[in-house]
Amino acid sequence: MIYTVTLNPALDMISYVKELNTDSFTQTTQSFKYPCGKGINVSRMLYNLGMPSVVTGFLGGYPGDFIRDWFNERGIQDYFIDIEEDNRTTIRIKTDKEEMTIAGISPRIEEEQIEELLYFLSRVREGDIVVMGGSLPKNLPINIYKRISEICTANKASFISDIPAKDMLDGLKDKPLLIKPNIDNLSLMFDEADVITDEEKLIEYGLKCIDLGAQNVIVSIGKEGSYLFTKDKAVYRSYGVEGVEVNSFNSRDAMIAAFIGPYVRKNDPVEAFKMASAAASATAFVEDLASKEQVEEVFKKVKIEQLKEAEVKEEDTFKL
Repeated sequence: MIYTVTLNPALDMISYVKELNTDSFTQTTQSFKYPCGKGINVSRMLYNLGMPSVVTGFLGGYPGDFIRDWFNERGIQDYFIDIEEDNRTTIRIKTDKEEMTIAGISPRIEEEQIEELLYFLSRVREGDIVVMGGSLPKNLPINIYKRISEICTANKASFISDIPAKDMLDGLKDKPLLIKPNIDNLSLMFDEADVITDEEKLIEYGLKCIDLGAQNVIVSIGKEGSYLFTKDKAVYRSYGVEGVEVNSFNSRDAMIAAFIGPYVRKNDPVEAFKMASAAASATAFVEDLASKEQVEEVFKKVKIEQLKEAEVKEEDTFKL
């Protein structure tokens, strides 16, 4: 089973207006509401792709009720833990040319609620995959992701990590199935003062993540595509698919969700990478998360290039 963990869920409210005008009344022309947060988005994308998952995290207030109802209406299994304070609400205001985001206040999580979540996750077993990532609510200990990865390791479950850069680097020793930094995150992980722009250096650090324990690494570079590094040190590049960007927020989560399916079925990271790239692009072209049909259409246009062949390990060679 796939479990997704969202420690800081959000209700996303999106409003379209003709223009941003702070001096007078502004009329919304369209509005949308969605459950949000990294693991929540992964579970929603898995649902679009026809794959089951169990979604978990902390919910409170009206935003929490909205999120819970969304999953219940679609029959998606959940184990949300009730909290007293409201989940954050994120407000996005968009025009045809610009966008403004107002981030909401995160709730406080009590120690017993943290322990309840960790106890629930202690049920994971070999063959399960836990996806964790996103921001932390206020007062949550910074080692919470480490504690979750240790549970996975102890129970022989796999985990996917998309967490703050330094935490992601520290967690590589626990051998995550996949990490998903963007180019900014990768730069922060290795203390680069400026964002990496050189492909040779990007590849160097991507392979270093493999050396430090990651089984697969995807580094995204925005509209230009992304890079895949596999555990046998092969390197692949996908190129961005042309289209009109509508949504700049959910492609990363769509990419993680779409990687899981082919990887679980065929243990083929390259095919999984191609599907992940298609899902990321397709999601950028729609308001929320792309449908299965939209992903499949973009999949036909995705180009994958191998930049470095896999390294042959000594034990893989046949000796007479």
